[in-house]
Amino acid sequence: MQNAAHPGNWLLQQGKQGCHAADEAWNSSCGLHEILPPLNVFVRNYFALHKGPIMPLSPPADRKLLHARDIQLRGYAREDGLIDIEAQMTDTKTYSFGNGDRGLIPAGEPLHHMFLRLTIDQNFTVQSCEATMEKTPYSICPGVAPNFARLAGLTIGKGFLKGAMAQVGGVEGCTHLRELLQQVATVAFQTMFSVKSHLNTKDPKTERISVIPPSMLNSCHAYNESGPVVARHRERLAAKQTA
Repeated sequence: MQNAAHPGNWLLQQGKQGCHAADEAWNSSCGLHEILPPLNVFVRNYFALHKGPIMPLSPPADRKLLHARDIQLRGYAREDGLIDIEAQMTDTKTYSFGNGDRGLIPAGEPLHHMFLRLTIDQNFTVQSCEATMEKTPYSICPGVAPNFARLAGLTIGKGFLKGAMAQVGGVEGCTHLRELLQQVATVAFQTMFSVKSHLNTKDPKTERISVIPPSMLNSCHAYNESGPVVARHRERLAAKQTA
């Protein structure tokens, strides 16, 4: 008797086809690592979204997962002093469906799977940009990936996204890779903060006090220039300067 609750059977019920590899792998006790990587990713995402509270939201209504978008961003300090910011985006669906260029896309197989890497210097100037598209809905999509090398020379900061649009906007780029650029820029600032503040401090428990950049003031609720966070920050900075 089959267990209808295990991931292989659940995928079969949802997709109705294209998921036999997951079921066979489970029943043969070979483990999830034997399943095709996209299905493995989907199974993990399914359990993350359905088993146990993973965030303090109110209990949801009865529902069925249809689509999952996973975005991963990482910031790296390189040995040569440069910074690599890498982004990965994956779109998967919980059911199988037809595609004019790819034929049947089984449940859990990525519709989109894209990668982006920006290398920046200490001044946030882009030294190089590389993009790849492993999975796309249309066979012509990867043809624009090389265009993202045009971002070299731009500086992450005010006007960065506008400058990027001038290089890879519209038919010269990809909507999903462009969407990653704003998040890449945010991670670039977070990574540079780590390099300049956390990694160079003698006492890791001590918060580094510095001037809040004008561009950050009033950019969110916490950085309201009339709010308590900014006031406290300014008081501590003044005390440090007079000490």
